[in-house]
Amino acid sequence: READKAAAVIPQKCRKRNWWTSLPDRNHANEAEASSKRVDDLKEMCDDRDKLTVVKPPGLNPYKVVEMWSNFRPLVPLDKKDDVLYREPTAEEWAVVKKEKKMNKEKKVEVKKMKQETME
Repeated sequence: READKAAAVIPQKCRKRNWWTSLPDRNHANEAEASSKRVDDLKEMCDDRDKLTVVKPPGLNPYKVVEMWSNFRPLVPLDKKDDVLYREPTAEEWAVVKKEKKMNKEKKVEVKKMKQETME
């Protein structure tokens, strides 16, 4: 059957129930029709740039930036040290990480005190 062939194109774990009816302005009759027209729909959406939005990447976690600089940069080959991953952290990033480490240390001290009190 044609419907089985179209369904076979999409792996089972990637299929979403009734996904073909949720497409804007593309209410296909069934999954087989939607699957056969999916490529055309994507091409049409890519041609119309108003429907596409550019997503700004979130950037690196300040804790990771400091960790990459202090722990891994000495191990990186010279030709790769200019990579964005191994850049020197800004003053703000250093401050955020220092504050976070201080808070974690204070929490550990509190937990240790609580444990000692319960043991007595």
